[in-house]
Amino acid sequence: MVLTTRSQKSLFWLTLPRTSAFDKNTQTDKPLTAEELDIIRRLEVLENPDANYDPYQPTVEWFTGPGKEEVMPLSAAPEPKRRWIPSKWEKQKVCFHSSLVLGGALILKPRS
Repeated sequence: MVLTTRSQKSLFWLTLPRTSAFDKNTQTDKPLTAEELDIIRRLEVLENPDANYDPYQPTVEWFTGPGKEEVMPLSAAPEPKRRWIPSKWEKQKVCFHSSLVLGGALILKPRS
């Protein structure tokens, strides 16, 4: 007789190989194919589920290559000012100075 602890019993199902999956709609166990078991194994070891996937395949050159050489960059235009978003601290400074001006504590010189 083999004595096992409660924690070993509760984790016993993790060591068994999976050959079926429980279907909630029909409330039965459905057997899994060898291909489905291979996909599950790959997912458990954090691999790509597709066995034919090549992570080191050559990249697609969209803007370079024969007949696609670029003389100039895609756009040399400066970024428009409307895309500029002030930071939180800049917003606080502007609010602080505008409240000083509206309160009369800060008097601005007229432009000449």
